[in-house]
Amino acid sequence: MTFLRPLRLAWHGFFLAGRNPVAPNEVVARYLPFGNWYSKTKQCAHPRAFLPAPADNETSVYRISRLSEKKIWRLGRLVVTGRVNGTLHGRAEVTAADVVATNLHIRVTWKLSRHVGIAGWAPLAQKGGAMLAAQLLAAKATLKLYAGAA
Repeated sequence: MTFLRPLRLAWHGFFLAGRNPVAPNEVVARYLPFGNWYSKTKQCAHPRAFLPAPADNETSVYRISRLSEKKIWRLGRLVVTGRVNGTLHGRAEVTAADVVATNLHIRVTWKLSRHVGIAGWAPLAQKGGAMLAAQLLAAKATLKLYAGAA
């Protein structure tokens, strides 16, 4: 039933208010599909969790404000099952204001979706700049671990 995954993701990610710009106090979540993206003992996200994808130089995050915990985790499970060997370990939450404070911005990717991208990263050739911004985001992030993780 993996062919239904995109449809389920679209359904759970549907967000009528997605047409609106992201408010500064709005919380976005970076789902953590890998164990090396966070530290359980230090209760923090690692900067690598926030580094942009090479394909589009953006970091994929989801608008989670006004969602119940149950729905936030359901969306996370759908997101990470699309990754190779992806297992939902948790999520790192930051506000839109935290993103803007690192000289990045949030780009709405699809008008009726909870999915948005953190954009404005230094070019991929300048990895140091991207890592510095990722470190700042990780320092501001709140780590939430998934109880169903192995």
